[in-house]
Amino acid sequence: HSALPSGQAPQLEPNLEGVRRRLVEIYVSEKTPEKAADTLRAAATIVPKDGALRLRYAELGERLALPAEAERFYHLALEADGTLEPAHFGLAQLWASQQQLQKSLDAANRGLESNANSVRLLLLKASLLSQLDRRLESRQMLEETFRISPKDVQVLAQTATMRDLHGDRAGETYEALAGTLVQQNAAQPVIKTTLERG
Repeated sequence: HSALPSGQAPQLEPNLEGVRRRLVEIYVSEKTPEKAADTLRAAATIVPKDGALRLRYAELGERLALPAEAERFYHLALEADGTLEPAHFGLAQLWASQQQLQKSLDAANRGLESNANSVRLLLLKASLLSQLDRRLESRQMLEETFRISPKDVQVLAQTATMRDLHGDRAGETYEALAGTLVQQNAAQPVIKTTLERG
């Protein structure tokens, strides 16, 4: 036991949230998911009103295939900060994976109210509209997303595919996609395939 320099307090406060999250991971690795879920549920009642921290718990719940706990923490994160784009996206994506498409669309729309230029929320909304047989709205959403982020690879790829299906300026979009892929040093076969489609 060494003495601390005068005036320096000992570092006794461990990062309890980090310890708790690690404990959940250990339970899952030990094949005791019920203990992991119980630990996450307990954390939900005591976790500080910190949106970023609650978001980390939600992401942990998703990563560990505990969707009910993830959903609860996404809601708690939004309770702390209603503008958290990752929480809106997480909820929308979680519900989409559970085929709760309208609920997912509603979550995406709420997220877009405070994050109007979130490319991933816009792309998710376009996909959901298409799955809900609202193809014209989906196409309009993709075009809007393309106007907001014309150099994003995912936006370019989805816009090119959509334009290809409708016979509407797909070639120029595939060329733009290929140009962006070249700038990002993508693999040559990917670029070649993209150019061949256009």
